[in-house]
Amino acid sequence: MTYTHRSTLEVLQAAKKLIESPEHWAQLANARDADDKVCYYDSTEAVKFCARGALLRVSRDAIEYNSAIQSLRRKMHSIFNTNVAVVNDTLGHDAVMQAYDAAIHEERINAGT
Repeated sequence: MTYTHRSTLEVLQAAKKLIESPEHWAQLANARDADDKVCYYDSTEAVKFCARGALLRVSRDAIEYNSAIQSLRRKMHSIFNTNVAVVNDTLGHDAVMQAYDAAIHEERINAGT
């Protein structure tokens, strides 16, 4: 079965939607279950995700993930002068959402939408 890769914009939007609510966002792990225990991002038990874990969860393959994480990394570095883990685990949910919004905005410009 073949499929078309989603755009970086689509992957970023899907990941942001997954963690938009702080109740579904995680720190210090790619994913956590309902009891806040660390689990794999692709586990059926996973209900909370960090900035990176959300991208892992929604990406269909490495091509989609790599493109989206590069876009997010660029924005986190340009806004906060640090990496994804530090923004997620130290600066918090609002900072993660700010970086996602900036990456999505940039991808919209690149796509001409």
